[in-house]
Amino acid sequence: MAIEERIRRQIMEIMRKNPEVLRVTLFGSRARGDESARSDIDLAVKAPALSQRKWLELVMSLEQMDTLLPIDVVRWEEAPTDLKSKITQEGKVLYERS
Repeated sequence: MAIEERIRRQIMEIMRKNPEVLRVTLFGSRARGDESARSDIDLAVKAPALSQRKWLELVMSLEQMDTLLPIDVVRWEEAPTDLKSKITQEGKVLYERS
């Protein structure tokens, strides 16, 4: 899994501030390990109880992280079935609320 530790810590900090978030999964090239130096960071966020306003705030917080890499965020509940299947197969869980 190719994601810098400082970026991972930033993601965790943002998620801890949002108790509605149940799980965050890294997927795409960074989860598969075939990324390039400029590959984006693909995240799937499972948060069924999160309001639309809070969702937009969460996405904005992730997009404003201290990195030059693009961050793509997908809401698990709104993802198409084929994307959910891909995330389930190749994804690496970064955060899970216990």
